[in-house]
Amino acid sequence: MIRLIFFNRGIARPIWSALLLLLFFVEAAWTQVVFDGTVGAGGSGVAPGSEAYTYEVDSTRGEQAGGNLFHSFSEFSVDPSENVGFAGPGLFDHVFVRLTGESPALINGSVFSEHVGADLYFLSPHGITVGPSGAFYNLSGGLTLSTANAVRFSDGAFPVDGSPWSASGCCSGEPVSLVFEGTEGDAPLPGVTLTADPSIPGFVGVGSFNAFRIVAGKVGLISRKVEVPGSVIHLVATGHSAVEVPLSVGGESNLPLAQVGQEALIELEGSRLDSRMGGGAGGGRVLLEGGVLRLVGGTEIYSGGNAQGPAMDLKAGHSMTLEASTLKRFVDEGLVSGPAIRISAPEVLLAAGNEGVSLIESSAAPVEIRGETVSLTGGSSVNVIGLQTEGLNEGSSGSPVGLHVVGSEEVSLDEGSVLFSLPRPGGGPAGAIWVEGGNLRLVNGGQIRTPVYRDLVGGDIRVDMAGSVVISGVLRSWEDGAWSYARSGLLARALYQEGSALTFPGAKAGDISVRAGSLEVTQGGTISASTLQTPADTGSVDVRLEGDLLVSGSLSGQGSEIAARADDGASGSVFLQAENISIVDGGFVTVSSLGEASAGELNVMADHNIFMRDAELNAEALAASEGGEITIAAGARIEFIRSKVETKVSKEDGSGGNIRVGQEGGPQYLVLNESELVSSAKEGSGGNIDLSADYLLESADSAIIPSSFDGGVDGVVTINAPQVDVAGQVEPLPVSYLDVSALLRAQCAARRDVGDSSFVIEGRPSRPPALDGYLPSGPRGASSEGATSQTLSPQGGSVRQQLDGFDPGCGGRWRLADRD
Repeated sequence: MIRLIFFNRGIARPIWSALLLLLFFVEAAWTQVVFDGTVGAGGSGVAPGSEAYTYEVDSTRGEQAGGNLFHSFSEFSVDPSENVGFAGPGLFDHVFVRLTGESPALINGSVFSEHVGADLYFLSPHGITVGPSGAFYNLSGGLTLSTANAVRFSDGAFPVDGSPWSASGCCSGEPVSLVFEGTEGDAPLPGVTLTADPSIPGFVGVGSFNAFRIVAGKVGLISRKVEVPGSVIHLVATGHSAVEVPLSVGGESNLPLAQVGQEALIELEGSRLDSRMGGGAGGGRVLLEGGVLRLVGGTEIYSGGNAQGPAMDLKAGHSMTLEASTLKRFVDEGLVSGPAIRISAPEVLLAAGNEGVSLIESSAAPVEIRGETVSLTGGSSVNVIGLQTEGLNEGSSGSPVGLHVVGSEEVSLDEGSVLFSLPRPGGGPAGAIWVEGGNLRLVNGGQIRTPVYRDLVGGDIRVDMAGSVVISGVLRSWEDGAWSYARSGLLARALYQEGSALTFPGAKAGDISVRAGSLEVTQGGTISASTLQTPADTGSVDVRLEGDLLVSGSLSGQGSEIAARADDGASGSVFLQAENISIVDGGFVTVSSLGEASAGELNVMADHNIFMRDAELNAEALAASEGGEITIAAGARIEFIRSKVETKVSKEDGSGGNIRVGQEGGPQYLVLNESELVSSAKEGSGGNIDLSADYLLESADSAIIPSSFDGGVDGVVTINAPQVDVAGQVEPLPVSYLDVSALLRAQCAARRDVGDSSFVIEGRPSRPPALDGYLPSGPRGASSEGATSQTLSPQGGSVRQQLDGFDPGCGGRWRLADRD
């Protein structure tokens, strides 16, 4: 059955809802249910009462066509102390109630139906409001509340404008669709609103496996709980548009979203929709369609799904907002066809609110989110836990896709928000996370994460963006008396689970793949395939860009990095390819294994330039037989400034890995400036270092070291750089080019041609004057005639040697005062 339950989430009610409650108390003075006389033989007037009901609507007062029963009213208002019962003889498939007056239906009392198995359609073009005490009981069929202008049948249409029954000439077949004629943009927009007073208990019951629909210009639920075990909850907002909404069995309406405006609003505040079977079993669907969808204030939607489509299907023509609310599909059977949760809107936003963060979670089946912009902020998350279906394999490779996010313009994760895929023991493998579209921003702790525990295989992370990928920042938070740090990034990790054995044969972290126009990993951002306290193998990192790659900086002690790290198992490889690659200011790229397994390969390839400044490339295997390999190649220039490229093995008999910089035909320049290329081993052989370039420029304080520290064989350094003889192309310098004696003699001559002066130095030894500064005079009274001239020759040594042999006193005498 369908149940609408009132409950309190402590949310602040909008002012308009308070006014709505006031309206009900005012209306209570003249509420009534009045036939309009256009349908059936009962004529017009107030519906009579009975022992059971304040207003009893007998089937004999209506009109029957096939399996359909029709009633028509000019007014339909029920206050909290009243009720309405649809009763009488006959068996019907559908009961249609239309309101032809100009006032909306106000239902603040109870509505019952005694027609077994019949669906109830309540139609009011001027709006329907179900108040705090309003409820529908004893409905063994479905319930539809709508502001439609007509119902289309297989044999005609039933208008809701007050036309006499004889004018319809139809309606013995199945209902096909609800027809909206459309209204002017500035006209009042009729809608269906369900409100609740938390102090008044109540519910609405509808038979199991029957649909609950609201199809109106706009839809609002405040603190309402709607339960339809195993069936469909379908909310549709049409706005001012002229559209036709199908009444399909599975719930799909295919509303033409391009035709509806932003006024076509579905807003759920602190409400709950639940279509699961009892005990959390599968079944049922929840569908929302409109121009704008707003789920706020702790709203919750739960569903199991079935073979007819997604368990939850949310579609908006303009925007969809989930604020401090939850969408959750949790059931152990993969009963859905395609994604379990599907969201589609030009703008998709998941945000936090006073009631907490937003969460989308699916168990055993995939999630798909599509938009022009998809934004997660305030710690919101989308989680997929295990896959028991085949996943979403369109265009993907590797593990089946469990979470697919498409942002044709941008996908953004901020303030600790997460896309998350996790396997479940006995509940299927982890699905891959696939993000594609225009630009991707992971900032302030935003993460895409596929952790894995025990002996399971982690999901892959795949990023395919036509524009830029920016990974930047660290989110710092105070938890349990200490600071914790969440780095922005792509993280595929195998983690130790407390209480589990440490031998996990076959366990592996997922791979990470990035295809984009450009990539920036800055301010502590990370791309990391890793394991922690487990012998599982890591995945690989593969980055291929049309434009540039930048790895730069640190934040809160966290350096920006691209890494494949294994705690005990084998490390994956890192492959970087871009037009230009810059690794600067503490940026770090590494492949490492702390156990006996080898480290993977590290490949850095640029079409044009590779630039490193105060940065490091590292391939490290602490206990393996061989170190990792590093290959660096560029088409134009490779330049290292205060940087280090190192392969390292710490095992006693392990051999160092090889380093290859440059390749045949490039780069043109290889520059080592205060930098090191090191391939080291402990007792085994050092690795080889091969350098290839048109020109190798190395500063004196740079080093190329293929060493074995404890008696092993050093590696070999091979430099493939052409030897060019330029002697015949250089003009010889004149002999006097390095002769500074003329300048020194000129200053001495200047001193001898002027009057004497004295200069007394006390307290410390004298300091020689600068060459371009003032010269001291000789001692007072000394004759310049006795001065000895100095002759310096460039043949006598270098410029430094000439200066060292020059007497700044020009042959004169100095008087130094006694020091204390």
